[in-house]
Formats: sequence, structure tokens, C-alpha cells
Amino acid sequence: MVEHVDFEQQVHVVTDGEGKNVRPDMVINLGGGKTIVVDAKAPFGAFLDAQDADDEAARQERVAAHARNVRRHVEQLAGKQYWAQFARTPEFVVMFLPADAFLHAALDHDPGLWDHAIRSKIIIATPTNLLMSLRTVAYMWQKHTQSVNAEEIAKLGRELYGRIATMADHLNAMGASLGKAVDNFNKTVGSFEGRVIPGARKIAELRGDDPALKDLAPVERSVRALTFLSTAGPAPDGDTGVA
Repeated sequence: MVEHVDFEQQVHVVTDGEGKNVRPDMVINLGGGKTIVVDAKAPFGAFLDAQDADDEAARQERVAAHARNVRRHVEQLAGKQYWAQFARTPEFVVMFLPADAFLHAALDHDPGLWDHAIRSKIIIATPTNLLMSLRTVAYMWQKHTQSVNAEEIAKLGRELYGRIATMADHLNAMGASLGKAVDNFNKTVGSFEGRVIPGARKIAELRGDDPALKDLAPVERSVRALTFLSTAGPAPDGDTGVA
């Protein structure tokens, strides 16, 4: 990862619900404006003390204290609800431990720690699984985005199809009206030529006028039928169209 391109360190200062400033250690950019918040403040001093213990009992006591500290930090981190402070971030936070041994020691003394963290919307990560976890989240988010986009495209497609079908109905109705207008025009032309023109010409002849009257040509072209509905089939998912 490249700093300031793939991630940013302690640059986002936000305010939680109690009016306190909170500063995540790292915000990882997944692309498309999506981010994952990473916290690296988990205490591990008790674990280091355990390595210097003089006997096994003292070592076990300090490792147990380490497990309690990790669980307590999970609860504190969950209370910060970083996901509510950043837009377009999943509803969990990655709690990073700098070595696998820190996690293994805590789980040995507190086997329910992992499940407790998951329920608290905290993902515990170490150098071994951090990148794999981030890639998994990024892949799942990408698939989710593609699914949402596909649903939106399908919805818009159904709406567009419905509107085209409605427009086709309007055009067919307009065509039918034009067809009736042509029929009425041709009937009027026929009546004019059969009843009006002969009488007018007879009057002109009796008066000695030039009886030249131009014949009216009927409209021979018919309105073209719109075949969209008959060739395209019904609207997807039974949509009937939106005006």
C-alpha cells in the first residue's frame, strides 16, 4: 500500500456522539470512496511483561491480564462506533495487533474473545491476516455494489420500457386519429367532386364563363402503423408502463 493513496494515518479527526474527538490510527481507501477504519491502540504491555516473568505462575497471571486488556479494548473500540463517523464505511472496525503471538495468547486465556469481538463489530487482525481480510472485504463490497447497480439498471430498464410502451400507445392513437382524418378528407373530396363541382361547372357554362375548375386529389397515403408492441413483447416483469 502507498501512504496517502491507499491509506491515511491519523488525519481524520471526527467527533463522536458525546462530543469527544476521536482519531483512528489508519483509514484504508478501498476505492470508490469506500473506507475501512483500523485501530492499532490495543495494549500489549502485560504480554511483554509475561515474557520477563520469573516463573510460570507469574507468566500465566500476566498473560491473563493481557487477555483482559484486549477484551476491554474491544469493548472500548466498539463504543467509539467509528463506522458512524465516516461515510461509506462498513459497520465494523479492524483492531490491529502487531504480532500473531499477541492474539494467540489472548485467545488461549479467553477462547470467547473472537466471537465477542465479532458481535461487537470488531475484526481482530494481525500481520498474517490483515491484507487477506481487507481484500476479502473489498471483494465482497465490490460484488455488493455490482449487485446494487444491476438492480438499479433493471429498475430503470423496466421504467424506460414502460414509458416507451405508453408512448407507443399514444402514437398509435394519434395514427388512428390521422387515419380517420384522412378518411373524412377523402369522403369530403368525393362529395365535393361528385355533387359540388358538376353544378358549379353547369352554372359557369350557362353564364358563358370558363368552367375550368381544378379537381381535388384525395390523400392516397395511409398512416404507418407502429409495430413496437407487437414485436417487442410484454414489458419485463409484467410492467404495464408509466405515463
